[in-house]
Amino acid sequence: MDDNNRGHPWWDDRVELTKTTDMSFDESIFATPKSIYNYFDSRIYGCEEYKKKMSVAIWSSLHRNTKSNFLVIGESGCGKTELARVLKEVYPNTAIFDASNASPKAFKGNNSLSDCLLSVDTTQKPWIFIDEFDKCILKGSSVGSMMANEILKLAEGAQIYVGEDKQRKLVDTSLVNFVFLGSFSELKKNRKKDIGFCSSNNYKSEDSSITITKADVLASGILSNEFLGRINSGIILLPSMSPETVREILNDNRYSPVTRLEKQYGISISIHPNHIEELANMTPEYGVRGIYSALQERICNALFENSETTTIEL
Repeated sequence: MDDNNRGHPWWDDRVELTKTTDMSFDESIFATPKSIYNYFDSRIYGCEEYKKKMSVAIWSSLHRNTKSNFLVIGESGCGKTELARVLKEVYPNTAIFDASNASPKAFKGNNSLSDCLLSVDTTQKPWIFIDEFDKCILKGSSVGSMMANEILKLAEGAQIYVGEDKQRKLVDTSLVNFVFLGSFSELKKNRKKDIGFCSSNNYKSEDSSITITKADVLASGILSNEFLGRINSGIILLPSMSPETVREILNDNRYSPVTRLEKQYGISISIHPNHIEELANMTPEYGVRGIYSALQERICNALFENSETTTIEL
């Protein structure tokens, strides 16, 4: 699916609030878990556990009528949302919903979590990725609790009213698959409190050096036992992007953002080795998304100077 058909650039995660009419897809890609994995593997670097478990869950949903709920934990730019984008290109009944700006359904006129159901056909085994969901459940004690209850209803496969007033309709979510994505970066602040001159903790005080684990999330109490009990397909922890990983990505045409930018702008792009090192070293703080932004800024500057060029060296 290209950007013109989407309405937003590929990196923009905004959900389309008009249901897609054409839900057809290439069944050969989804014939087996391995065929799904092979497609993911051709587009996404690393994330092996994520790709394998999602491949089995997607196949099971289509061929065995199962419902899966995942929790995926990882730093910004580590690939959490990239898999969703890749899936959406070949399986239109997929939505990516930014939960960071969502409000409880009782708050009229606001973006509700249940809005994520408006852009999919809930009868045709959709996949909905709730991005930044950890931020919506941390919005103060009362609001966060209300949001957590709404998330619980989505995960358990209940019947939910969606839409506003006269246009409200009852939707069955028993075959809707959810993937809850979060960085849980707020937990780093708590970790910092235990880091000091006399601390036995070996972590550095900088945010980029602190790694949040599954154990941290479970021990924090942010997620209720009721919610965790509905994560029937497991919790996946994605490793942070290291400079070494980014060097490999930038030098592999299958995964490099340069390849995508070349197609987007219709030009040939090369990167000077010194700039590869510069981009790799900014990874711990900004992830792959930051690399894409840095590359695009340099491309825009080059095209401003010479819009007729067919080759750019960054």
